[in-house]
Amino acid sequence: MTAWPNGSNTMPRVSSPYGPRPGVGYSNFHEGVDFADYTDIFSVFPGVVSWAGYFNANAGHAVCYRPDGFGNSVEILHFHIASGSPAVSKGQRISAGRKLARMGQTGNATGPCDHFEIRVNGRHVDPIAWMIANGAA
Repeated sequence: MTAWPNGSNTMPRVSSPYGPRPGVGYSNFHEGVDFADYTDIFSVFPGVVSWAGYFNANAGHAVCYRPDGFGNSVEILHFHIASGSPAVSKGQRISAGRKLARMGQTGNATGPCDHFEIRVNGRHVDPIAWMIANGAA
């Protein structure tokens, strides 16, 4: 596992935390965490890419994957990536630390960021807490 999506063992700067955030965007609950201040986004586990490309108007462009070791119950999502930047494609097997895309500002984003979201059984969880519980420093 590469500890964080910036390819480092140090957690990146959080520009918008997980949880309630009144008055921002289409929802007052932020279902992921926005990381900032890096360019390339890397996988934190090996797995299989489940999405790479335009996702929807709120997420913009995205790369999503199902990490090995969790069955189909976990999906890791990166939203707001730069248009045209996915370095992977749907169905591709990836290793931990694989470059996925470049950070961007697509969709409903207030600035360049990596919206990092983790869903367990289809429900979002606090991604920082989940990462720490699963071995991140």
